[in-house]
Amino acid sequence: MSNLLEQTAAVVFSARGLAKVYRSGEVEVHGLRDVDIEILRGEFVVLSGASGSGKSTLLNILGGLDVPSGGEVRFGDTVLTGADENDLATYRREHVGFVFQFYNLIPSLTVRENLALVTDIAKNPMPIDEAHRPGRPDAAAQPLSGPAAGG
Repeated sequence: MSNLLEQTAAVVFSARGLAKVYRSGEVEVHGLRDVDIEILRGEFVVLSGASGSGKSTLLNILGGLDVPSGGEVRFGDTVLTGADENDLATYRREHVGFVFQFYNLIPSLTVRENLALVTDIAKNPMPIDEAHRPGRPDAAAQPLSGPAAGG
C-alpha cells in the first residue's frame, strides 16, 4: 500500500525560481518572476488569472515549447532547463499532449489522416479509432472545414 501512495505522490513537474523575460530593444517585459510550482502525479491543477499574468508562458515552458530565462524546470527526474531542441522535441513527443486554441490541423487532410500523423511520430500511440469521437465514423473520413481548418 505504501508503494501505491509513493507512486501517487510522485512529483511530475517542478519549477523553482522560474522566470521569463521578453526583450524588445531596451524594453523588458517579465512574463514570469520567481515562480515555484510542484505538481504531483494524479493531481488536477487549474491555472487562473488575468490576461497577461503568465499562464500560457508557464504552460509553454512546462510543455517544452519555450525555455525559461531563469530558474529550473523538471519533469520527474529529468531536468528540462538547458535541454537542446532535439531533447525538447523528444520530451514533447513522448510525454506531452497539447490542445491549442487554434487546433493546428492540416485542412487538406481528413480527421483520420491528421490523427495518423501523430501515430507516425508517437512512441506508443493511441489507436486512431479511440482518438476520434465514437458514433461518428463518417466524420473521420470527411475533409476538415470550419475555423479549425481556417475556413
